Amino acid sequence: AHSVIGQCRGARPRVVNAEKRDITDQFFGFEQGELTLKKDLVPSMFTCDVDIIKEDCLGYLMEKTSTNRPF
Repeated sequence: AHSVIGQCRGARPRVVNAEKRDITDQFFGFEQGELTLKKDLVPSMFTCDVDIIKEDCLGYLMEKTSTNRPF
């Protein structure tokens, strides 16, 4: 939580859940052009390919679950 993970100029990123509801404010903070995490999250499968970002998404955010099962 509170880690800066990017810079924002213009449009801000959006987080949507499986039901396509915008839940951005639960995960990101925006201050002075910096994108920060509001929770302890692990970025996953992030891409630098602009075409993939426009077509699909930048990546995923993972949260720790309450289960402690071994893999």
